Amino acid sequence: MLPTTLVVPLGGFKQILEFVDKAPQMLPSHTKCKIALDKDVEDESLASFRLDSNHVMLGLFQKLKEKIKYLPWTPEVGLVELISADVVNHENQLKEYFNDNRFTLTHDWGSKTSSLSGSKLRDECKKLVYRLGTTLEALTGKSNDKIREELFRYLVIKTHENNSHDLIKLVGDLIY
Repeated sequence: MLPTTLVVPLGGFKQILEFVDKAPQMLPSHTKCKIALDKDVEDESLASFRLDSNHVMLGLFQKLKEKIKYLPWTPEVGLVELISADVVNHENQLKEYFNDNRFTLTHDWGSKTSSLSGSKLRDECKKLVYRLGTTLEALTGKSNDKIREELFRYLVIKTHENNSHDLIKLVGDLIY
């Protein structure tokens, strides 16, 4: 029998870790909790906790390490990097994906992010993805949240098609 899986966005990664740490006291014993965190948590936040000797957070990560998996990207950054690597190709694919030939991207879409890193990169990518969502919202009539959900689905599909990450293993690790 396949497991029932629920995805619950709880907030920032600290809140997620704290929830999963306390989950055994709140949920039935047969319930498993797994965590999927964005790549920047692994690359930046953990390094910052080590540098700052934040033993509380490091201890929480250590305690929950068997339950934590990391996405191959921070979604907004991954989407911007994907599209900006070949704007014309992705413009055409997104026209087909959203079934709307009116959709266009500027030739330099996302190029301003190439010199950024860390929180500045994430912030700029979030703005770009939101604006992209607004453009598609006006064309399709779908909400910006729904559009962004579909854009992230596009990122997952393209990541899988490009064999740039073993997403099947990641999902399997999260489910079982």
